[in-house]
Amino acid sequence: MRASAASLTFLSQAASVACLSGAAAASEITSAYSALDVASCETLFDSDPPPGQRDLWREVGAVRQVCPGYAGHEVHIISGDTLLGVGFAPDTDRDVEFSLELFDTYAVPNRGAVEWRLRDGVPFAVIQRWSIDRGGEPPDYAENGSVLVVSKLTGGTPASCVMGHVDAKANADANALARQVADTMADGFTCGVDRPAYAGVIGPTAAPHKRLN
Repeated sequence: MRASAASLTFLSQAASVACLSGAAAASEITSAYSALDVASCETLFDSDPPPGQRDLWREVGAVRQVCPGYAGHEVHIISGDTLLGVGFAPDTDRDVEFSLELFDTYAVPNRGAVEWRLRDGVPFAVIQRWSIDRGGEPPDYAENGSVLVVSKLTGGTPASCVMGHVDAKANADANALARQVADTMADGFTCGVDRPAYAGVIGPTAAPHKRLN
């Protein structure tokens, strides 16, 4: 396992936004949880995106599902022949775009708990565990990876983007570290400009992300 330049980048970025205003510093940050249950998701389109949806969806025959989230936000799952991505958006606009970022190998979001970071009760970031396919075999899939993906909620367009990762197998305090990424990075991270980085130790089963848009 190794500490990477990306980890140092995260520390530098976190330091640059650590000096919050007095009002922001006094805000109460808490967590809430929702369950990602595919059976409760609604399909918005299946392989035939309606007019106005991006050309990429049509090119890959994408399916877009929307699932219950938390406090007026929903979980969007985009899947196709060559991609699987997740975004988060307000339930008032199901056509809103989000930045689609994928692992460089096959990976799937874990069913179960999705952690929402709240500032004074309002969601501003999401933490979701992904399983990384590294060729592991049942029953324990010991060779596969487990990464916590930290996404920012923007309140605009794109509605969300990935801003950080934590290798859950290489860091004993992975959940706390992911919350630190969410809490210290969200205010200073600009979607579409800043690049997500790993925080903490990166083990051999982790995988980098790539942005499609």
